[in-house]
Amino acid sequence: MCAVADGLGGMDYGEVASGYIIEILSSWFYSDLINLLKRRGSLKAIWNSLYKILYRAHNELKEYGLKNGIKTGTTLSLLLCVGNKSLVVNQGDTAIYEINKKKQVRCLNPMIAKVDSKLTNCIGLGSIKNIYMKKNRIRKNTSYLICSDGYYKMLDISNMAAALHSQNIASNESINKILRTFGKKNEQMGEEDNMTAICLMF
Repeated sequence: MCAVADGLGGMDYGEVASGYIIEILSSWFYSDLINLLKRRGSLKAIWNSLYKILYRAHNELKEYGLKNGIKTGTTLSLLLCVGNKSLVVNQGDTAIYEINKKKQVRCLNPMIAKVDSKLTNCIGLGSIKNIYMKKNRIRKNTSYLICSDGYYKMLDISNMAAALHSQNIASNESINKILRTFGKKNEQMGEEDNMTAICLMF
């Protein structure tokens, strides 16, 4: 499981929200998910279990915001791989890109919604009913980039696809070097937002 969360509502409150969702997902991964896999639970059962934990996190963050008189929440992009299948989860403007063996790029979360450059929905803000969850098949020689909007907004998609294509990567160190290089280019072009990126290859 790989996940990127980008908090909203100011620096401190945003970090609380994003840190909370990662913490609760980690707990779910090592408890509920492990038990489901031991019982050979179906992908649908895993889907339902994950939705319940996201629903709980959404409501707890909303309650936290109400108690503190603020609006806070976090975006989330998550890729959960089970065998040759995966669950794609997205809420907000973080993104998951799939790069196939032909170096073609596909964004796996088309439900990104903005109104006047402000998010309409994220974990803890808006409606959890609009969360994007979809099953996906994992194919050989395919790469996945999970990243925050600060990372992809100025990204050249074609250059990214060529650099992160699975056949061009020799090691994890190579992946990290490529991700850092794109991040530095974004900074040089004036990007000031938080930048987080994970690359997963098959």
